[in-house]
Order: sequence, then C-alpha cells, then structure tokens
Amino acid sequence: MRWPIRIQWYLPTALLLAATVAVTALAGSWSAMSRATHERERQLDRIVRTFGGARVPYTPEVLERMRGLSGAEFVAAWRDRGPIAATLPIAELPSDWWELPDGQVLTVRLDGLEYRLTGLRAPGDPPGLRLFVLVPAASYSQLQREAAWPPLAIGGVTLLIQLGVSGLIALRQSRRLSAVSDGLAQIASGTFTPLASQGPDDEIADLTVSANRLAGQLSSLHAQIRRTERFRVLGQLASGLAHQLRNSVAGARLAIQLHRKRHGEEQDQTLETALRQLELMNRQTRSLLALSRSEGRPPVPIALADLIDETVLLCRPQAEHAGRELHSRVAPGPGPIVDRDDLQAALLNLITNALEATEAQGTVQVTAGPIEGGERWSVEVVDDGGGVPEELLESLFEPFVSGKPEGVGIGLTMARAAAERHGGSLVHRRDGRLTRFRMELPVPGALAGSGIPSSFDSAPPSALGTTNGPQREDGPPWEGSVPDEPGADRR
Repeated sequence: MRWPIRIQWYLPTALLLAATVAVTALAGSWSAMSRATHERERQLDRIVRTFGGARVPYTPEVLERMRGLSGAEFVAAWRDRGPIAATLPIAELPSDWWELPDGQVLTVRLDGLEYRLTGLRAPGDPPGLRLFVLVPAASYSQLQREAAWPPLAIGGVTLLIQLGVSGLIALRQSRRLSAVSDGLAQIASGTFTPLASQGPDDEIADLTVSANRLAGQLSSLHAQIRRTERFRVLGQLASGLAHQLRNSVAGARLAIQLHRKRHGEEQDQTLETALRQLELMNRQTRSLLALSRSEGRPPVPIALADLIDETVLLCRPQAEHAGRELHSRVAPGPGPIVDRDDLQAALLNLITNALEATEAQGTVQVTAGPIEGGERWSVEVVDDGGGVPEELLESLFEPFVSGKPEGVGIGLTMARAAAERHGGSLVHRRDGRLTRFRMELPVPGALAGSGIPSSFDSAPPSALGTTNGPQREDGPPWEGSVPDEPGADRR
C-alpha cells in the first residue's frame, strides 16, 4: 500500500499535537474546576463565619436576602419546636442534622435534590436555636462546567489551528516534492528541462539544484552521444566517399602530368593550376579519411606558418576565379608544430567557406600569432561577408547541418574535430561587419619570455597586411561599403 510522505509527516505530527493539546486542555480544565470549587467553598465558609459571628434575627425576610446573596438555602429552627424560618419548604428536620458539628459538611437529599449541609450557632443564640445552610450540589456541577469549558474550548480551537497549519505545511512540502518527482520523471524520459526552484532555501531546494545539475549533465551526455553517433555515421560515409575520390583524383592528376610531359608544357600555368586544384582535392580527401580514422596514417609534422602559406597558395586560384581578395599574415617566431593533413583540411574548409560567403570583390584574411604570452597561438579566418544565418548559430559545428541546398554540413565539423585533436578549439563570432572563425592551438613548451610580441592578437585585420599574393595599397581591405544582406551559409 502506498504511504505518501505527506501522510508520513502529517499523521504523527497531528497525533502528537492532539495528544499535547488534549493533555494541556484537560489539565487546565481540571485546574479551573478545582479552583472554582475551592473558591465556592471559601465563599460559603466566609458566609458561615459571618453569620456565626453576628447576632442576626432569623426572620423569613432576612433569610431570603441571605439566599439572594449567596445562592444557598437557609433553615432556622429550634431543636424541640422545629423550623421558625426557612427559604425552602421543610416541616421537620432530621435528627442527624442536630448531631452535625459546626463547620462540618454533610451531604443530604431533600425532595430529590442533593445539598451540602453546614450548621452554625451564632454567639448569644439561646440553646436549642440553630441556623442550617444548604448549598445545592447542582451549583457545584454548574460551576465546574463553567470553569472547565474555557480551557477545553481554547484547547480545541488551538488544536484545529495547529492541525490546519500542519496540514498546509505538509501539503506544500508534498507539492514541492511532487514537482521534483515529476521533473525527475521527465529527465528519465529524456526531457532535460531545468526545474523551477520553489519555496525557501531548504533541503528540497538543494534537491532541486541537484536534479537540475543531473539534468544538465545528462543533457551534455545525451548531446555527446548524439554527436558521437553522428561522427560514426559521418566517418562511415566519409570513408567510402574518400576512397572513391582519391582514386579519381590520382587518375586525373596522373593524366595531366603525362599530358604535360608528352607535349613539353612544363611551364603551362593552366596545367599548374589544374594540378594545384587536384592536390587540393587530394588533401580534402585525406582529411575525410582522417575523419573516418580508416587510413591509419602517421601524422606529418609541419610548422604552422608553413602550413598557412601552403594552404593559402592552394586556395588562391579559387579566390582569383571568384573575384575575391585573399590575404594572409603570420607573426614571426616559433609557432606550433601541427599535423599537416589534419589541420590543413580544417584551414581549407574555413578559407573555402569564407570565400563562398563574401560577395564579389570581397576580402578574406588569414592571420596567425601568439596569445597568452606565447603559450598558445591563434589562427583567424576573417571575411566581410553577410555572416552565418541566425538559425544555424546554435548547431553551427554539428555534422549534417547546412543551409546550402548543395551543402553536406561536415566542413566546420571536420575543422573543429581537427582543432580538438590538436588540443585546441574553434569558435565563431560576429564582430561588427566581420565574421571571425578563431582557432586556438597550444604550443608544446611555453613560449613565454621568448620575445614574441603578444600585441599581435589585438591588431585589427586591416593592419596585418599580407605575406602571400598582392596587398592592397589603397587602404585596409575592410574599408568601403560592406553589404548587409545575409551571405552564403558556411556549412
């Protein structure tokens, strides 16, 4: 049988409160009854002493007045002649009344009513004359009831209030626990929405915080699992595609090389450009194989500066054909040593995306230099295109997410994966009219104190110039009008 925690809290508390209030009320009632009885007896004792110490004529009128003052019945009588005055009808007194010593109390019954009888003799009264005082026993009961009711009533009201307050507190706490329970049930079903904190800062609030922390961790694990599954599917897809492309690219490159050798066209720039583009395709194919981890190749180390120069050279024909300007600037000094194929694939994707995102006569700039005192290097690809569509910002680096009709959505995924394999990171931000993709890479062996300037990182792209290709001499590449319309998607 289900035993709700509300009942577990409320029932023992209610029973304890009921027992405490009941004992307190009964004790108070008993005390009030005792005090009332004692007060009544003291009152009658004062009356007896008053009449016993004074000479009062025992006439019917006097006895009636005493009855009105005290609420008791009075009988004055001679022992041998019977009653001479009385406030109640009585013809003959029982003999035991005369045997009652003064001040003593005797319980008697007259006409079916119970009385408490006391006899007294005033100084100066002739022998045989005596005054009897009869107090109805019902007056004691009524007095006790009147004394008992207030404590019992107060105790009952107090008990009801305490039970009501306890019930409300138990209900409120139960609702808070139910909210946490419902939230945990949603977390178990895969909905990782944070729980709203309700009520004071107590243990239930701590439980809510722990549940929200659990939801956050499970959400991260769930996203990681989804990302891992996507990468697995992506790797399988990339592996099959890359093997086919590599064979085709190798055949095309071999055919061009044979054609150039047979016809003596070793200096033909058109064939040289075609060979560069085929080499570019070959590098991108190897990056797909690296993503799928199916090639099992050893890393090919290369200095970051040399890698940037080589990558920009590969991309320059695409920039010239599209009417874009492509600049690069690498700060002097020893930079990271990276895996050539892995990181070049990342740079190729970033530069190609930037070239596609800019309008005609647009500018793309690649910069690299030390940050954090030389312990890390940053590589930035900056363009003046329209930027990433807002709806893609949250899932920008997720695989198979693309806003282009012909896009596959794996370029930025591959770029971030390459950066992370090097122990670095890749982030995106919009800086005014410029779009920046910033990759940070660690430098093995801190370069702090090596004399490499750290101010390079804060320099604007327009101030960096170029080391490859022509440099604009009519002003920085970002001057002039930059279109505000959204540019091409970068996926």
